[in-house]
Amino acid sequence: MQLLNYALTALVANAGIVFGILLVYIAEEEIKPGRNYFIIMKNLMIAMVLAAIMHMFISSIILISIVSALFIALLFFIDYKIIRLDFKIGKNMAKIRVECITRIAAYALMGAAFYISSRDITYFIIVSSLALLYGFPAGSLALNTKKANKLKVILTSSSFFVIAMLLYIIT
Repeated sequence: MQLLNYALTALVANAGIVFGILLVYIAEEEIKPGRNYFIIMKNLMIAMVLAAIMHMFISSIILISIVSALFIALLFFIDYKIIRLDFKIGKNMAKIRVECITRIAAYALMGAAFYISSRDITYFIIVSSLALLYGFPAGSLALNTKKANKLKVILTSSSFFVIAMLLYIIT
């Protein structure tokens, strides 16, 4: 795959976070009641990326289903702990740091999955689409409307593009 095609696809896949931020401004009153649905969608997108990458290497659908279900359970547990952390500490600062670290890690793993899937065009399209769709709930959940942290949210999500490009250039 050519560098320009790869880079533009990575940029478009990473643009989901911007659309998620725009969604907050378009329908700000819907974000709080839809928070649980955004968390579910975010976790499902990550699990679907994992399932797509596993399907590239493993042909057993049962094994892929079991590992994906365990991964989804782990993600919900992490999100539950982040919510509980906010209630225990009482300050939003610790919660914001944990969410920022998990966002960077999730996007870095998606960047690695993006590179791995570039070997097969079918999986490349699937992972790119899922990365774009992941950005909608991730951007909506990450943006704090009381504080202007749009740039911070976009910069933390840029780990997707950085990892994807580094892996492409290195190999």
